[in-house]
Amino acid sequence: MIVGICKLELFLPETHSLKEKRQILRKIIGRTSEKFGVNVAEVDHQDLWQRAALGFAVVGSDGGVLSSLLDRTIRAIEEMDLARITDRTTDLVDF
Repeated sequence: MIVGICKLELFLPETHSLKEKRQILRKIIGRTSEKFGVNVAEVDHQDLWQRAALGFAVVGSDGGVLSSLLDRTIRAIEEMDLARITDRTTDLVDF
């Protein structure tokens, strides 16, 4: 079993409150989990209104497929143009 994990650091320049931030993150999380079937959660910076960190994970048996899925998911988040990705960390863990 292989686990693909990713952490994205996001900058949300257009938000002016935590409420606006939550609305944007709900859109990103909902669309991402629905389209790609990945589990997504806000994992850091919950109290900052222009920064966020999202973590997501997928499980499978083929590392190449999982790596491709992670890349497509990151690209889709970028193409939503709701937040700017400032840093990304991905890894495949053989479990």
